[in-house]
Formats: sequence, structure tokens, C-alpha cells
Amino acid sequence: MSSYDRRVIIDSHVHLFARAQLPTLRWTPRLPSDHVLKGQNSVQEYCSAISSSAGKLRGFVFIESDRVSSLSHAGWNHALEEVELPTRIAKWELREEEDEGFGAGDEDLVLGIVLWAPVPAGPEAMEAYMNSAKERCGDEKVLEKIKGVRYLVQDKPSGVMLQPRFIESLKWLRKQWAGFRFGCRCKEWRNLTAEGSLSTSDLGGDCEWVISPTPDGGTTFEEMARFDGTFMKLSGAFSELLSSQNWQDPGSLERIIEILTCDAFGPSRIMFGSDWPVCTVQWPWIELSWQYWHGVVEAILSARNLSDDESTMIWSGTVQAAYNIP
Repeated sequence: MSSYDRRVIIDSHVHLFARAQLPTLRWTPRLPSDHVLKGQNSVQEYCSAISSSAGKLRGFVFIESDRVSSLSHAGWNHALEEVELPTRIAKWELREEEDEGFGAGDEDLVLGIVLWAPVPAGPEAMEAYMNSAKERCGDEKVLEKIKGVRYLVQDKPSGVMLQPRFIESLKWLRKQWAGFRFGCRCKEWRNLTAEGSLSTSDLGGDCEWVISPTPDGGTTFEEMARFDGTFMKLSGAFSELLSSQNWQDPGSLERIIEILTCDAFGPSRIMFGSDWPVCTVQWPWIELSWQYWHGVVEAILSARNLSDDESTMIWSGTVQAAYNIP
């Protein structure tokens, strides 16, 4: 019998940013002015998007949004500023000079924070950066919400994840920040394992990963599942799909089901995540994208005849276990 609450949803993958922070995001300059992501996407907008499921939502994990950054100390400022947004939400600290899209009652929704970090720069840089992140939190209660780091490599030179400094940084994280997770995507994992021989011993024996699926994951799922410390997120698929995808019936999206119904991990290592607001990019009805993705996952779980306990793990239990959320 699962000890997790069957009545709740924990969204394992949410990006939040206020309108004033758009210039600090790496990807905004290439978007048209009317793009759905080129506006405020904060807690109020997120809660509006989940609408009818709001009563089931316990909270979310805040995932870094790819701020303008570099590996040198001089390039950390925008990423460290990003730490301050979930900190202000969690502490309900409103800014008089701007509306950042959150208010009373939202502080309990921030269950975890996954930061950007200069992973390829090595352990010394990682220690300096994480100490700076601690200072930005300014509160032990908020500091406890920092659950992991993410460093996007899809636009980086081939082989970056196999560089000694990268691997030493992961080892340092596991040693200094027990229970930390490193997030990447299927494509990144495939590149990592294809470019060299990777084993858990290479990463300190028990480095743990949270993976987001991509449509061309293929046998990568089985390869990843061999590592006991890997978890799979049901998130990110919408932004990877073709615009010609049939959106009318969540249960009929065979391509998504092919991606997600993988037996390799099992419910105890799979977690629900929306990838909001990125999930709105390929979606024809922006305001319904979260609800639709929720419906897709529900259809998949129903088709697989999962027990109540197994479904509970996917909706909330696995993310609690993976990110050490009480």
C-alpha cells in the first residue's frame, strides 16, 4: 500500500518567469513579440492554466529556464537572480516595483527548486556557485527546497558530458549535496552513452538522474533504466511533436503513448510533469495545454490498468521520492 496521498498531483517540471525577467532568458531574442512564451508566465498564470485540476495540485518543482549565463563567475548573475524568484514566492515577498505574478497562499506551492549550475567548470566553480545560491536563498527553509541542478547540453559541443570536469562536478554534487539530482533529456543521455563508456562508478557510484523523454528516445529508455538512480519524467513531449499531430483525443495519440508506455522504469521511477509553459508552444489552444497533457497521462495510465497505488506514484509519489519532498 502506497503511503503517498492519492488525492494530489505534484507537477515535477514547471518553468516560471516574470515579464521583467524576459531579457535575461537566453532564448527570448529569437522569438516573435507575440509568442506565447514572450510574456509573464508565473504562478498566477500557471494556476489559471490548470483550472479544474487546481484542487488536486499540492505543488510543483521549479525548473530553471535557461537564463543568459556562462561558466565563468562573471556570467552567473542572471542564473543567481533566477534563484531569487522561487525564493520570493516561497517566502511571499512581493516587490513593490513590479508584479511577479504570485500572491498569498502561493508560497506552499514551491515544493522543490532545480537550479542552473556551471557543471562543466568543475568542482571549485560548482562550490563557489552553490554557495552564492545559498546566499540568495537567505533562509534555511527555502534552501531545503533546492533539490538538484540542470545544465542543458543540446546546444553545446559534442562530448561535453564526458569531460573530466563535468563528471567531477557530478561527483562533487553527490558528495556535498546528498540526495541531489541531475536533470537531462533523452537526446542528451543518448549522446553521453554513445560517445563513451559510462557506468555508475564513473559518476561516484550513485549519481542520480531525472530524465525528460523525447520522441526519438527509442531503446534509450531501456539503456537508461539499467542505472538504478534514474527516474523518467512524463513531460516535455508536446514541444517535440509535429504540428500535424492529431490533438482531438488524448487516448488516440499513439505516438505519445509509444513514447511514454515504457515498461523499463515502472511506476516507482516515473513521475508526472507538465513542462509548463513550454507545453503550450505546439498546442493549438494555449489555455488548455496543461489540462490536455493531464488527460493524455490519465488515458495512458487507464490503458495500462495500473493500480491505485501505481497511479499515485506517477502523479505524486515518485517525484516526492526522487526529490526528497516531505
